[in-house]
Amino acid sequence: MQVSAGDTGDASRLDPLLDRAAADGVGGLIVATDGPHDEPVQANRWPTVRGSVPALLVPGNWTGRLNAAIDGGRAELRFEATTSPGQGWNVLGQLGPPDAPVVIVTTPLTGWFRCAGERGTGIAAALTLAQTLAADHRVEFVGCGGHELHFRGLEHHLEHRVVDRVVDRVVEGATVIQLGASVGATVPTPTGPGQLDPGRMVLTTMTGEPRSAISELVAQGNWTAADLGDRAWPGESGLWQRAGAEVLAFLGHSHHFHAASDLPQLATSADAMARATSIAIEASRHYVKSCLTSTS
Repeated sequence: MQVSAGDTGDASRLDPLLDRAAADGVGGLIVATDGPHDEPVQANRWPTVRGSVPALLVPGNWTGRLNAAIDGGRAELRFEATTSPGQGWNVLGQLGPPDAPVVIVTTPLTGWFRCAGERGTGIAAALTLAQTLAADHRVEFVGCGGHELHFRGLEHHLEHRVVDRVVDRVVEGATVIQLGASVGATVPTPTGPGQLDPGRMVLTTMTGEPRSAISELVAQGNWTAADLGDRAWPGESGLWQRAGAEVLAFLGHSHHFHAASDLPQLATSADAMARATSIAIEASRHYVKSCLTSTS
């Protein structure tokens, strides 16, 4: 049995640990995750077996006790699990004047545990943004399930996309705003209310002046405007980007990310949500204007 340290927010981080454990010939893997005190951090992945090494995710602060138990011959690892078929849903809607310029507002709908900061804040911001933009745009709202299962909800939508009852799978050049993880999530502070988590970031396909303006705007909400270069975009934002859409994506990790402690009273606040949503709307307006100007 082996204890490894890891940040396991998705399968790309967990799989190398499994591969290394198999190469080392160990019988079981315990992953001490990097998360809140006494909270294991869960991993997004298909419910399939990778290799022959079973793995258990535990809180990072358990590492010392586990190693002592293993070294003393007092540790036993047992697994019992089943898989069963299930069903997920996407939620689609259209708002605003039918003949106005089209903007796609999209957000995942599912997450780990209560996922208040990770998912609830993005859903709330997406609904507010969609309603705001619908005053003078045709808003296509796309809420997707299956986020933890390799983003299967959005994959299904892009494969079977229907607009105004007509099949339309083409999204190349579309104007997309993605409200992903941790939009209004906070991180605890020693002396007062939590602040918007600096682990959040914004990605955009915009370049030049529009990108610079968006970067300045989102910095006011403690987002970092990231440039991933040749690296793949994460999450659903990457599916939109690889499909050829113009994309503005708000996403990122947060203090309670993928943990059972991701509860409303711990992971966000009314003030944080109001600030994050206001800034996201302002940045989105600038982005939409830039997209529509470049195509006119």
